[in-house]
Amino acid sequence: MIGLFMLALSLRLLYWLLLKRNYAFYDSPSDDVLYYHQWAVSIASGNNPREVFWGMPLYPYFLALLYQLTLGNLFWIRLLHAVLGAFNCVLTFGVAEKIFGPRVATLASLLMGCNFVLIYYDGLMLPATLIITLSLVVVLNLLRWNAQSGKKEWFLL
Repeated sequence: MIGLFMLALSLRLLYWLLLKRNYAFYDSPSDDVLYYHQWAVSIASGNNPREVFWGMPLYPYFLALLYQLTLGNLFWIRLLHAVLGAFNCVLTFGVAEKIFGPRVATLASLLMGCNFVLIYYDGLMLPATLIITLSLVVVLNLLRWNAQSGKKEWFLL
C-alpha cells in the first residue's frame, strides 16, 4: 500500500513539475481555480462570506485552513493537495479490498493512481480531490459498520 501511495504521489509531483516548467500560465490561475483561491484567501484573512455559495462551500474553507497552516505558501498547499490525491488511492485500496479482495484492490488503486484526469484535478487544486476523499471515507466507514458499532463509528460516518 505504501508503494501505491508513493507511485501516485510521484506521478502527481512529476506532472506538477512538468506544468511548472512548460506552462506559461502556471502561476496565473483562472476561472474556477481563481474563484476558489480568492474565496479561500478571503476566508483565511478573516472575512466571512455572506453571499450565496456558487460552488462547493466546504472546499474554500479547507483551502483556507491550508493557507493558514502553510502561511500562504502555494508550494506547500500544492504539495498537501498532491498528498491528499495520492491518499485517495490508499482509500480506494481499502474500499476495494473490503468489497472485492486484495488483487482487485491493487488494480483499482493502481488505475486511480495513474488516472490522468485525477492527476490533472489534483494539480489544479479543485474540489474534486476533497469530494473523492470524503466520499471514500464515508463508503469505507459504511463497509466497516455493523450492528455492534458504537458511537465512535457513527461519529466518523
